[in-house]
Amino acid sequence: MSYSQALHAREFALGLMMGTLEESFSKLPVYFHNLKKHNPSTVTYIKTDSDDCFEYCFFAIGCTIHAFRECCRKVIIMDGAHLKGKYKGTILHAVTMDGNNQISPIGYKICPKETTNSWTWFPEKLHEFIGDVEGLTMVTDRAPAIAVSIQNVFPNPQHGLCAFHLTGNIVHTFGKKQKSINFVLEAGKRLQNH
Repeated sequence: MSYSQALHAREFALGLMMGTLEESFSKLPVYFHNLKKHNPSTVTYIKTDSDDCFEYCFFAIGCTIHAFRECCRKVIIMDGAHLKGKYKGTILHAVTMDGNNQISPIGYKICPKETTNSWTWFPEKLHEFIGDVEGLTMVTDRAPAIAVSIQNVFPNPQHGLCAFHLTGNIVHTFGKKQKSINFVLEAGKRLQNH
């Protein structure tokens, strides 16, 4: 059996067991309805294009919204990750940290790619359920689309840069000089302790 035959057989078996990817997209509204039904205060949105095809979706589970409002630090860390598989795309996520420095998710958005429009829609939906938070800090990488969208939707919060991305940018620009990396890591630790 060749590799491609094995791959097609695997995809066929997974389709029989779990359904096709196209069927999964068609079940998204039902999934979001049940998510809201069984998790009070959950927020979900699906945006479609003019042909009623999937464009974006956003969701935030009610208990994580409550945790951010009541128990977590007023810091939101936003970034994106590329999706793998047949339908490429990007998942944008917003997380916070609780009192034990554990990561707590706030909201997610799935979109075709990272653009100014997709980044603007994400903070708009976040703002709808968290509102204006006094003393809020947003931490992101240096992507201009993120900075512009945050300034438009959340004009008052402080905006910080992610130490991991900052370190990567320094290494990319100046090479792997240990002195530069140690400086950034020490600065990040000092900021985290405040």
